[in-house]
Amino acid sequence: MTPSPQDSKQTSEVWDPVQIPEHYNKTGLETIDVLRYIAEKFTDPWQACLVYQIGKYLMRFEFKNGVQDLEKCIWYIKELASYRYPDSSLAKEHRRTSRPTSVEYKNNPQT
Repeated sequence: MTPSPQDSKQTSEVWDPVQIPEHYNKTGLETIDVLRYIAEKFTDPWQACLVYQIGKYLMRFEFKNGVQDLEKCIWYIKELASYRYPDSSLAKEHRRTSRPTSVEYKNNPQT
């Protein structure tokens, strides 16, 4: 486990906000380790990417951007629904309310 900013005050370690951002280390778990573990469970790289983003925003919302991070998390959940379940109501809502993109998921081999 990576030391927190409070730990660095008690030791000679220098706190590094680039290498170990405080908002990714508040839960007692190193966020990148949790997300890597989760993402490795998916064989589809785009699905792993979406799940990684969902986890990232969910783990940091309380310590960084609050409701904005929750909104981003919801956006990625809807994007995942569009990818995996393109005919679902969540996917249809996402296509209706999100900006247009060039991404088409209708050829997703997993659906």
